[in-house]
Amino acid sequence: MQIKKNIYLVLFFDAFFVAIGLFLNTLGFFLGFEITKKIITIYLGTSSAIIFLGAMVFLLYLAICKTYYVFANDSFKIIKDGVEIMKIDYDKITHCEYHRFASLFLGDSKGGNIVVYYVRDGVEQYIEISLLKRQIEKIDYLKNAIKQKNPLS
Repeated sequence: MQIKKNIYLVLFFDAFFVAIGLFLNTLGFFLGFEITKKIITIYLGTSSAIIFLGAMVFLLYLAICKTYYVFANDSFKIIKDGVEIMKIDYDKITHCEYHRFASLFLGDSKGGNIVVYYVRDGVEQYIEISLLKRQIEKIDYLKNAIKQKNPLS
């Protein structure tokens, strides 16, 4: 399975800021102006511009980001521009933690990420990977590592 780096966090924040922009636009227009045909036309134009801007940010991310996480049966790799940057074997992983997307609303910067702790050159390191819960279910090793850490998840 191949996943673009931080795709779900970018999508979440993009949708979040578009929703905030639309809310503030609606609040500003309908509480600040008399409702006329001209005002509604301007409102629809600015709302369309906010949605267009959000779509453009996401499409630019898709075009610019060339880094992927590739999950195989025995390891996962980080590939940038077709070149393997890092390979982590599953047997080097000490444990994993998954932080749900809902925790992003509470200010947790790890929300929507699986945090993988592994040993490299005798030193424990970690990497945060933006994944959905249903994608983790497809990767047997990560699913089992999370359940061993927290049997209630």
